[in-house]
Amino acid sequence: MKNEIKRIIISIGMMLSGIIFILGVNNVDTNAALEKGDRQQELVTEKTMKAEKTVETANTIKMASTGKVVKRKGWYTAKSGRKYYYKSDGTPVKNRSYRINGNLYLFSKSGILCTNPGFKTLNGKKYYLKKNGTLAVGYLKIGDDYYYFSKTGVMYRDRWAYARGYKFYFGKDGKRLTDVDEVLGKRSSYYITVNKNTNIVTVYAQDGNKGYTIPVKSFVCSTGDSTPLGTFYTPYRYRWLTLVGPCWGQWCTQIYGNYLFHSVCYNSWNDNNSLDVAEYNKLGTTCSHGCIRLKAGDAKWIYDNCALNTKVTIFSSNEKGPFPKPTVEQLTEGHTWDPTDPDMKYKCKQSGCNHYGKLVPCDMQHLY
Repeated sequence: MKNEIKRIIISIGMMLSGIIFILGVNNVDTNAALEKGDRQQELVTEKTMKAEKTVETANTIKMASTGKVVKRKGWYTAKSGRKYYYKSDGTPVKNRSYRINGNLYLFSKSGILCTNPGFKTLNGKKYYLKKNGTLAVGYLKIGDDYYYFSKTGVMYRDRWAYARGYKFYFGKDGKRLTDVDEVLGKRSSYYITVNKNTNIVTVYAQDGNKGYTIPVKSFVCSTGDSTPLGTFYTPYRYRWLTLVGPCWGQWCTQIYGNYLFHSVCYNSWNDNNSLDVAEYNKLGTTCSHGCIRLKAGDAKWIYDNCALNTKVTIFSSNEKGPFPKPTVEQLTEGHTWDPTDPDMKYKCKQSGCNHYGKLVPCDMQHLY
């Protein structure tokens, strides 16, 4: 009898445990349903995936605990090591740039995250991937050149962009042009600045009501200790003019008083085959008697394009201008003409020093 009672008690206990277990499971499922809602395609992160066993496909995961098939969400690293990113709706990012937590990334046509730094082309558009794996945005120097990238990382090509208070033009290859004369065409007015400290002349064009914010081109020059500071308006110009020495300059534009823009001096009047080579080779240094010495071609550009009464500001500063300082090719003693003088182009061709194509050393000793 006692044994029978024990068996009954054990049976009742087992039945109660089963009921409690079933109620507990149902209660958990009920609470989960209340919390998550009816989500047959529940989104999960990579952290969730690693927390339990799963059966994975390209875009979905089967959760071992529930048997549900859910979509990916966030970053995912495949066994190959390639990384992917899934948006909040579970769709993968493909064939585009995409911003994640403030950083801009590039994904291939198959959705693979691009990681190798350098220039990238996707759908005919160019991007630049930095070493940290994010895309370049805005105005950026890469190597020796400047580029501009949109908010989505696309390189600007054949278009204008504002940067650092200027309006720059970026060419077919995306590089910033340092001479936009041909892009703009001749303008009715220009503004010229001269930085005595750096010996750089910069010409600006007007950008509507924004003022003279378009750098057109820069010239290397030579100023002098006595070159005046201030703002002036060009009153006269002269094809040839007698300078201190005496020596002579061509393409002269008066700035103020005895101070002018002009070519490097010549040893004979109206003779552009009598260049003072030693003085030409000093371009870019402070060595004039006060005038602004220029290459002949640059002096001619101001003479031809800048109307009288053009505003000129002369200042002294360590700050960099919009464009880098142009270089000066050193001439040999016998090269007695300015290689930028359009009237003397034939001389360079005769002597074999192609200053208008690929620059090569000039050795004129064979002419003597």
